[in-house]
Amino acid sequence: MAFPAGNFNDQLRNEFYRYLTLDLCTYLQSIQGIVDLKLDEKYGCETLALLHWEQLHATSLPEEVKSFYLATNGFEFTWKFRLADHNYPVGKMHINVLTELCPVNEPFKTPDKYDGSTRLFVIDTNFSQGSVVLLITKGAANSSIHYLSSQGQLHQIADSLTAYIRLMLLYMGLPDWPLVHLKMELSYWNKQLYAYFAPYLSLSNFMKLEEVDSRTAPVNVLDKSIFKANKTPRMITVMDGHKNSNHVDDHCLDFQNVTIPSGSTYIPGSDPCVLCLCEHGKNLWCQAVRCAASEDCLFYTTGKSCCEFICMDRVVEVICGFCLLSLLMIGVFVYYLHRKNRKMATGISMNKSDADVALVDHSSIYEKKVKI
Repeated sequence: MAFPAGNFNDQLRNEFYRYLTLDLCTYLQSIQGIVDLKLDEKYGCETLALLHWEQLHATSLPEEVKSFYLATNGFEFTWKFRLADHNYPVGKMHINVLTELCPVNEPFKTPDKYDGSTRLFVIDTNFSQGSVVLLITKGAANSSIHYLSSQGQLHQIADSLTAYIRLMLLYMGLPDWPLVHLKMELSYWNKQLYAYFAPYLSLSNFMKLEEVDSRTAPVNVLDKSIFKANKTPRMITVMDGHKNSNHVDDHCLDFQNVTIPSGSTYIPGSDPCVLCLCEHGKNLWCQAVRCAASEDCLFYTTGKSCCEFICMDRVVEVICGFCLLSLLMIGVFVYYLHRKNRKMATGISMNKSDADVALVDHSSIYEKKVKI
């Protein structure tokens, strides 16, 4: 890919970005649920800025990298998808601007042997388990792009910046796409995103083959209807304790349309998911939340608060139990008041009887005195 040098007019700039992105924007707009596409069009760097960077880091940039930064100072293309009347950021394709192309000073491990003349510079840090770096070897004409994991392990992604950009466009900037390219493990939520947005990629990278019947299962296991802007999503997450899960028409489904039996535990991990309240297999209300893997099956975290999501069958049981407990407490309280009032009435009657007895005694004494 050839990068035009210098700044140019708006028409040429639009054509350049269309060429740079391989017209990915048009393709994304054709996918149901994708909204809010943003391409940050930047002006190219000045030659003096590149010279200053090379002097500052005592490193010569390869010609391909120089051409890229002369054409555009970094790159960022983002998009979101709409779910339950909310737009959630999903895709992000990013290359740092020149001032953020900083060296990596921490040690790293790699199966290849590099001497002290090899240096790493950060290109993108928007990944959950590592970052993408530019590897430059002193005296070499070309550079390569690698994935630096949080454990310091270095994995090569592409042998040039051009190849890296094309891979980034191929994966549409989906979360942790270098892990897919390197055949590493993804989170459950990310697997569902890839199965929906990128079905052309190998399905075996996302889920076990025994979980899907290749003869009958659709390519996209994530239901497309949940991406409609004005429609409440169907059952996505099963709730523990549903009383009708053994019936054919009364059950809740997970992301892969798999029925989870009553009493099972669903812990999706630390990624966004959708939880639904359900009654007799019908969803009543759904909300996107971030689930904490350390929580119990009935409790999930929304922001900093912990909320309880259970089926309406369980809600009825809880309400009935609460009502019975309330009635019991009211009965005890009424009984206590009754005993107290009875004691007070008994005390008053006893005092009255004592007074009558005293009055009778005084009258008898008076009669005796009169007779005398």
